[in-house]
Amino acid sequence: MKPYFIAKLASCLGICIFRKYTFLTMNKIFIILLCSIFVVPAHSQRLRKWTSAADSAYTINDHKSAIRLYRVALTYDSTLTEAKYRIAESARIYKAYEIAIEYYQKIIENQESLHKYPLAEYHLAGIYTQYGKYNEAISLLESFVNRSRNERAPGDKYVPIARKEIEYSKKARERISEFALFDGRLQRIDTAGKLNINTPRSDFGLVTKGDTLFYTSIRNIYKDKEQFVKRRYAEIFKATENTPGQALPEPINKPGQHVANLVFNTDQTRVYYSVCENIDVYQTRCDIYYRDIVNGIWGREFKYPHNVPDFSSTQPNVGLDKSTNEEILFFASDRLSDTIDRKDIFYSVIEGPTEFSAPQQVPTINTPNGDEMSPFFDSHSQNLYYSTDGDYTFGGTDIYKITKIKDRWINKLNLGTEVNSSYNDAFFHLDSKREYAYLATDREESLLYDPEMEACCFDIYRIPMKQSPEVIIVKTFDAITNEPLFEVTVPRSIVVQNGGGEDKISIDEITNETGNTFNFGSWSPTDSYLIEGKRERYYDTLALVNMIELLSIPKDTHVIELKLMPKPELQVFVFEKGTNEPIPFPDFVMEKIQDGQNNASISNFRNGTDRENNSRIFPIELNTNYFVKTSKSPFIPIAESGSRLFYDIEDFKRVGAARFKDTLYLAKLPDFETLLPDRTVPLYFENDWPKMGRVDTLPRENYMPLYQTYKSKKQQYVNRLRQSSIVTVTEIRRMSDFFTRELEDFKKLDTLVQVFVQYMDNGFDIEIELRGYASPIGNADYNLKLSKRRIECIRNLLLNYNGGVLKQYLNKKDGRGGFVIKSNPKGEEEAPPTVRNYLSDINASIFSYLSSLERRVDIFLIDAKQTE
Repeated sequence: MKPYFIAKLASCLGICIFRKYTFLTMNKIFIILLCSIFVVPAHSQRLRKWTSAADSAYTINDHKSAIRLYRVALTYDSTLTEAKYRIAESARIYKAYEIAIEYYQKIIENQESLHKYPLAEYHLAGIYTQYGKYNEAISLLESFVNRSRNERAPGDKYVPIARKEIEYSKKARERISEFALFDGRLQRIDTAGKLNINTPRSDFGLVTKGDTLFYTSIRNIYKDKEQFVKRRYAEIFKATENTPGQALPEPINKPGQHVANLVFNTDQTRVYYSVCENIDVYQTRCDIYYRDIVNGIWGREFKYPHNVPDFSSTQPNVGLDKSTNEEILFFASDRLSDTIDRKDIFYSVIEGPTEFSAPQQVPTINTPNGDEMSPFFDSHSQNLYYSTDGDYTFGGTDIYKITKIKDRWINKLNLGTEVNSSYNDAFFHLDSKREYAYLATDREESLLYDPEMEACCFDIYRIPMKQSPEVIIVKTFDAITNEPLFEVTVPRSIVVQNGGGEDKISIDEITNETGNTFNFGSWSPTDSYLIEGKRERYYDTLALVNMIELLSIPKDTHVIELKLMPKPELQVFVFEKGTNEPIPFPDFVMEKIQDGQNNASISNFRNGTDRENNSRIFPIELNTNYFVKTSKSPFIPIAESGSRLFYDIEDFKRVGAARFKDTLYLAKLPDFETLLPDRTVPLYFENDWPKMGRVDTLPRENYMPLYQTYKSKKQQYVNRLRQSSIVTVTEIRRMSDFFTRELEDFKKLDTLVQVFVQYMDNGFDIEIELRGYASPIGNADYNLKLSKRRIECIRNLLLNYNGGVLKQYLNKKDGRGGFVIKSNPKGEEEAPPTVRNYLSDINASIFSYLSSLERRVDIFLIDAKQTE
């Protein structure tokens, strides 16, 4: 259809390209769904028990439990086909699609099980449709229909539905190929001829600078001095609204050379173009040149330093890489080709006024046996547009696009039938206002050099761009209350198609501390984006934004709503028992309870900074037991200070919020001034007890048995007093009262030890002094040693009291207070003179009330102070 000479010449210049008829394979866009995969609890039960339990759960539509139970059953017998199918069915109904896919595929892989459960194909197709995997869905549905027809398998009533689903899936798949860039029909420009742009010869490579159009045209004839023939040469033309297209003057256009493919850099301070020379009648070779523009004047011509002798470098284009803020020069070249004129697309980073990085091939787009040509990089969208005949096309060369995100090239797409045809389509360009896209094509509507033979040629066409909405914004909300949600971080990623799979590449991220509206930069109208919402105390959420579908809805503003589901939380408030006054900044320990046992603490907050200073907020899991404890000096826990908590999803819905509330109470630590007005607890001994051993050593006795023995001798003491002739009735009565009054001071010890522990647990150091006394009967030295023995008895009592609870505080650790015991033996030195010391009347001396008061050890509280 095209003369060989013209075709070979055009192959180098990018004018016309050989036509190859192939079919287009559409790219697929997958929709990401979240699937909940449940962990199967491990139990060692018999198979029958598990299957019976699973069947029961399945029967009552408890699909979550059915999945778990059937999975356990399969660990005992992996051949249970019905269990696999019921797992798939339950997972599908429960929307656990990944599990459903896994087990439907297990059914489908086995012909016997597939014959028994033919609906596995039908239901799996439905899941694939939801994922946007239309090809897989169509294949499964067609297999299902054919199987039902050939085997009369169960499920025939689904066959008509399946046929409809096939058609729907095909339409959906076809729609993916529709490009959302364009709004209208492709039309050849300058149809009235006012601008003199399109001619019966080739016109291509149009670029815009404001309202001025620059393009390449092969129309003027010059004499080739070497070949002694007249040729048409490519030249750069310029046209404006009021000025028809005219060739640029020398030295831009050069007689006897082809000058083509003019392009401006991003700030329009430099022009790049190709200069080509004829090798023979059929071939040309091109190099890239550039000129700087200063005050509107095109300066001296420089040669791109990475041109390669004997190979062509042509069709330059410059764009800005937003990730590096560097300009990149793209071009087409046959430098790596073993076949004459087979071109690939390369790029070179512009590193300085005259410095360029070594060229590299653009990844993933160059094909082994085809041409990739006419690159155009759109700095706004970071899309590289190019033409190829080596990929799937409608016929000749088609225009594709691929997106550059940082260092990756992703989402290669055919622009579809809005711009591509069974003919050759190339030289895509967007004007600076993004109102029109331009391209060159040799389709049937183009002007022909030889109408009868349909020979040649490219004409320039344009198509209106779909105007993006004024605003695409993201808004965040609380999923329970639907109130605007602030302090959310929203990352935006572009979805990458990886040959049957998907990936994502992060583009940007916005955090809005004071609002719920997020305005991102540019959105490519042909890509899919993953928008995520992240906030503390909320589950991450995401939305897949298919721009083709979004922009098919005519709106000035598109709002993408992200609704974040709050995580269940427990807010615990602490008040003082009795007064109900808030207790600020309490300490908390929260423990998860499993199998009736408290596990290690999962939350331990000390002096936190929540908004309400008498509360803390704990993340919790639904359907889980917890135990919460609180403490705060100088308060102590009371019976109500621990809570067993259990919440389920119904509570979550009923409360209408994600935060449950509970209240704990603390009581103030006892006041020592009230508990011990004189700061002393006296403990009394019998005369001459504890006895001295064989050697003069401290006793190992505990005061407890001595006290119990002493208490039992009340009547004995009263009777002995009555035997004395000098003891009055009043003294006898006072002695009787001693056993029910003073001796009972021992009972204060239980409370005292508890209070000591409470204080020390709350960070207080307790210091006590044990003061030992003796009655004046006997000599002073003996009584001093006796008071030491009595002190040691009380020390033994304290350290072994209530299981030895006080021992642990002798050495301070873990933020607790310490316990210090001092000894002060006084003997008889402080005994008043009124105490009788008559050896001649032992009853009146030893068994008297006043003597009994002196035989004691005082537990004296020296200090209780907060640990520094």
